Amino acid sequence: MSDVAEPGNRRSQWRLHVLVAAVITAGVLCLALPFPLPGTQLEPPAAWRLALVALVLLVGDSTVLQLRFGRDTYTFTWSEAAIIIGLYLVPWPWLSFIAPLAVAAVHAFARRSPVKVAFNAASMAVGATLAQATVAAMTGGRTIHEVGTLFACAVLAVAVCVAFAWNGLSVSAASAM
Repeated sequence: MSDVAEPGNRRSQWRLHVLVAAVITAGVLCLALPFPLPGTQLEPPAAWRLALVALVLLVGDSTVLQLRFGRDTYTFTWSEAAIIIGLYLVPWPWLSFIAPLAVAAVHAFARRSPVKVAFNAASMAVGATLAQATVAAMTGGRTIHEVGTLFACAVLAVAVCVAFAWNGLSVSAASAM
């Protein structure tokens, strides 16, 4: 009977390894490429902005909200709220650099396995990059400060939904495997 279950188990493990490798590769690419898009500012913003975004990301990813629906329990962090603050405070591509470092620090401090630390940090790098790309695409390369307040709120809402969808999809896919 174990011969029947083992090939499926190996296949699931192989799929999980492929998914983890793909997400980590995508995360590394997000960190390695500064994405020279309109609105790219390679010189760092004010140090207080970088420090505040890092602090908000650390707190946001370490603060956990657990909701129970029937027999299932879902765990959420406040990292998407932290991404909104990061999108507002630091220009492209700084959030893509800060967010995965904060997530890696939180998960390493929680003594998670190195693979989980790398996967979650890479997933956050991709999510933050997708959120920043959404802002750049929706504003035509302008910063969030250069557009009207109502439009800026809509842009931030769409961008964080994109990041949330990515993070939810990647983590759910890994958990399902």
